[in-house]
Parts: sequence; structure tokens; C-alpha cells
Amino acid sequence: MNGNWKRAVTDEEISRIAQNIDRDGYDVIEDYLSSEEMAPLREFAETKVREAGGEYVALVGPAEVSETLLSELPQFSEFSNLCQRLCKAQTKGGLPKGEFYQVLRCIQGTTGKDHCNRFHYDSYVVSAIIPVSIPDVGMRGDLMLLPNTRKIRKSYFVNVFDKFLIDNAFSQWALRTAVRLGLPGFARIHMRPGNLYLFCGYRSIHANEGCDPDKLRATAVFHYGDPHKSSGARQAVRDLRAKFGSGVPSY
Repeated sequence: MNGNWKRAVTDEEISRIAQNIDRDGYDVIEDYLSSEEMAPLREFAETKVREAGGEYVALVGPAEVSETLLSELPQFSEFSNLCQRLCKAQTKGGLPKGEFYQVLRCIQGTTGKDHCNRFHYDSYVVSAIIPVSIPDVGMRGDLMLLPNTRKIRKSYFVNVFDKFLIDNAFSQWALRTAVRLGLPGFARIHMRPGNLYLFCGYRSIHANEGCDPDKLRATAVFHYGDPHKSSGARQAVRDLRAKFGSGVPSY
């Protein structure tokens, strides 16, 4: 039995999803993958975490998940068209066709907490998440979203400045405190495996909350639409990262 990923999404649905993202920050397509399709993905993630000693694992790109359906999705026309059309709606005209950046994030163990509660903007317009495994009890790693707090920037340097305003100790403390106190503005999204969650990660500040270290939170994340792909300054930053490592910010 297949989920909804093999069904064409109509123009009316795209319009509704885009409107919901503009209003609420996100939208959901339920049962995008069926329970039968999800079972081997969950087993795959559990195996990779077990091989890592029960700690955090990030598998980047389709080759890292070549044994699974996750490697096929970016090549499937209905999924890629969905992301392209949402990108067009968010950018009011679209961007040149690009590639997906995908990662399977498996949060567990003591190292998992280092990858939680880290608020940020994405570098891509469309963020599509398929939860693979979500804890049923305790700390679940809910997605926290402060919707649509900036526009799509024409300038790469303005984008860097936006990210700098978030990526510092004070801003991170303030955002975490706001979530802990339940201040208005944030959307708390308790994700269910098999659903597809869509939002504009470029425009919205977001992070996942922590989860219990003995539980697995695994999510397949697909990013699409890089507004600064052709920026020479961005390429220079990437070259610096390649030369000097993670000490250079990944803006």
C-alpha cells in the first residue's frame, strides 16, 4: 500500500498549502507515506543509530540513504513538483531549478541534545519534513516555529546579517526562554510519522525541542530553493569552510 506521495497535488491544494504557510507558518499532508512504507525507514534509522553506539547520526544526501525510499523521493516528479511550486509561491515567481539538499537526522543519546533547541533560519525556501520515528511519551522533540519573521532577501549579505542576529548566545537564550514560558507567537508542532510537514524555513525561525536520550527522534528533511545559489560571496564562504572547517559559519 502506497501513501499520498504518488498522488498528484492539484493547483488548488498548492494554493491552500501556500496560504496556510503564510497564515500559520506550516501545513501538513497526512499519510504521505503509508505505515508499510514507514516500517523499513524506521528500521534503517534504528540500525544506523545502533551502529553509532546509540548516539546522534546525520546522513546527508541520497547516497547515504540509497537503500531506502528516501533516496527516491527527490527524483519522483510529484514530490519535486510540489516543492518547486511551493517555492514559486513563496518567492512570488520562483527560482531557477535546483537540487534538493536532504538529510536524515537521528537524535538519540547524550550527543543528541547538542542538536536540539538550536534556533535558526534555513538557507533554502522550502523545508519538507517526513518524521520517521517520534517518541510517544516524555520529551518528543516537537518542532518549534516562529513563523514568517523575515522576507526572502535579495542580498546574500542581508541574509547573513539576519542569521547573525539569531545565531548568538543571547538570542538563543531569549528564544528558548520564550518557548519555556509559553509566550505567544510560537507554533508547537507534534509531528506524526508518515506525515509530510511543509514550511518556509528561510522565512521562519525554528528548532526542534529535546527528546529523552533513550528515545529515537528521526526525521527526513528535504530542503529546496536556494535564493543565493549564484552568490559569489556565498561560494567564498563555502570555500573557507572547505579549507578551515566548521569554525566558519555555514551561512
